[in-house]
This record gives sequence, C-alpha cells and structure tokens, in this order.
Amino acid sequence: LQWKRHYKDLKEISSSFRVT
Repeated sequence: LQWKRHYKDLKEISSSFRVT
C-alpha cells in the first residue's frame, strides 16, 4: 500500500499546520 507513505507525509504536514 502506498497510502501508508502518504499518511506519514500528511501527518508531518498536519503537524506543521498545527504549529503555524
């Protein structure tokens, strides 16, 4: 499954947005 990798990126992006 490739979505797993995307999920990790999404989590990182989400964290970045949360900090902003």
